Amino acid sequence: MSTDRSVSELSIAADGAWLDARLLHAPDDCGLVIIARAAAGCLAGSEEGEVVAALREAGLASLTLDLLTQREEARDPDVRFNVPMLTHRLLAIREWIAHQPRLSWLAVGVHGSDTASAVAIRGAWKEPERFAAVVCRGGRPDLAGATPLTGLRVPARFIAGSAASDPTGFRAAFERVGGERDWQALSGADHEITAGEALNRAAALAAAWFTLHLPPPDPQRSQRENEAARAPTQPRDGWFPGIDPR
Repeated sequence: MSTDRSVSELSIAADGAWLDARLLHAPDDCGLVIIARAAAGCLAGSEEGEVVAALREAGLASLTLDLLTQREEARDPDVRFNVPMLTHRLLAIREWIAHQPRLSWLAVGVHGSDTASAVAIRGAWKEPERFAAVVCRGGRPDLAGATPLTGLRVPARFIAGSAASDPTGFRAAFERVGGERDWQALSGADHEITAGEALNRAAALAAAWFTLHLPPPDPQRSQRENEAARAPTQPRDGWFPGIDPR
């Protein structure tokens, strides 16, 4: 596993908005995980940094993604509950990945917390051929809807906080999942799992699930892409289409 990883701060066009994202990857990564956030701002300092670190240790690239802009969030605090709109944006980003020479050959998983859990479920249900695994860390997967939950065929791991506190029906949403599913409960953790040792454990569980279910890249294609990756890693014209230069 390479320790030579590049970090790119990006702004990607999706569904009429410019979405902030932070890409961490190396030429020999064996998969890519979209860490979806139904929020805006503070990508580098968010709690998802623990997930990024666990994925890095597992040899997986990560794209931490804000599904909302700061202007949208300030104008309407409830916009994070617009799961269909956010799902459309997630799928637009997945399409963008498919056109990136250094990323397109990687299997892709999606990680969601808060209302982004529902977005992850709904996106994988709509385009199962484009996602290899899903992880929901707490949050509101119930907002995906009954049909996406029962129709989901992408392997899904649900990571829950204390079983004594389930204000959103997290367990009920899990029970609806129609495909391969896995339940992990973290004793002593609150429902959101946003800090402390519980977050570290949740990040490790997420990385383990993606390692298990993201198939390795095709060796011949991987070799070609690794050769291309020896070029300078700074984003340049033609590599990251749909990006607002900063």
